[in-house]
Amino acid sequence: MKRKHLKLRAIDAEDLAMISAILQDALVELPNLMYRQGEGRFGGYMVRFRHEDRAPPAGAAIRQVKCAMTINGVAAVRHRGVSQTSRAPLELLALSTGEEDEPGHVTLHFAGGGAVRVEVDRLDVRLEDIGEPWSSSLVPAHGG
Repeated sequence: MKRKHLKLRAIDAEDLAMISAILQDALVELPNLMYRQGEGRFGGYMVRFRHEDRAPPAGAAIRQVKCAMTINGVAAVRHRGVSQTSRAPLELLALSTGEEDEPGHVTLHFAGGGAVRVEVDRLDVRLEDIGEPWSSSLVPAHGG
């Protein structure tokens, strides 16, 4: 049975929080995320865990799926504590946006403290699964 592919759009902080939860633990290679300055667009590919399948049957592997994320209305992109050319996968912890009194931005926060801050004139983030999910031996672990 073929599953529906996830396709979401965030236009406010509440929507972005939902996308952030879905992308928690996604694996990202920064060279796969590009800023297309002339188009005002930032985005690319990552591999996310299917958190919506959180309660798989006993013994079933967690599943992953490739997805595309696009942020529109981009004015600038800044990197902090991450190499823009390293092919080493980074673990995406969360997405956040500014408060009402700050300039608009979406920040991608990575394990280890690195971040990519995407300055935007409006919040418009899109996420779409690509291809079919697969079983994974990787399991996200959060210290507690």
